[in-house]
Amino acid sequence: MGAQLAQNEFIGIFDMNDRFSGISLWLMPPQKERNALRKVIDNIAEEQHSDTFEPHITLASLSPGTSTEGWMDIITAQLQHHAPILATLNKVRTGTTFFHSVFADIQWDKQLLVFRDDIVASITQGRVPDPRLQPDWCPHISLFYGSPSHEEREGIIKDLEGTGVVQQDEETCTVTKIQRFEANEVWIVQTDGHVKEWKVLDKAIVLVAAC
Repeated sequence: MGAQLAQNEFIGIFDMNDRFSGISLWLMPPQKERNALRKVIDNIAEEQHSDTFEPHITLASLSPGTSTEGWMDIITAQLQHHAPILATLNKVRTGTTFFHSVFADIQWDKQLLVFRDDIVASITQGRVPDPRLQPDWCPHISLFYGSPSHEEREGIIKDLEGTGVVQQDEETCTVTKIQRFEANEVWIVQTDGHVKEWKVLDKAIVLVAAC
């Protein structure tokens, strides 16, 4: 089958409380920003007795057992065409699910959207996935996975703001002094089971010439 996917293999998310099932594509921050964001995630996880994970923007998720044959060539070609991909933090906010609990959402950007759509179209051979299986894409970087109350989630953000880790107003948002970054790396991740069981299958990265 190669990189070609059956239409029903493209999914949004199988969110089973504290479990996820599928293959995910993650757009990764550069190493410096990744390390800084990881410290924030680790600190929250320690305080909340929850799992830690690498900071990332999920581009797409596909059903378990999906073949990833040919994906590296596809992803590398798209990175070479589009990178660097600019991601700008918009606001740190709370959600209502385990995997969408406390996160920094990303400003809508045409380049980011086109990059994501081009990768999905290439992997699915240009066929439009069933819209019932594809929820609206909301690019974000999660800072905490968990299912506490809304008040507890808001408390996490207040603590981050109180310590200066998060600084935000109506115009700008920074997390550990990061307001934006340029990404040139995508990971293919097997996101089956609990967070601690997730496994990176491959990494695509392209070198971007400095201006």
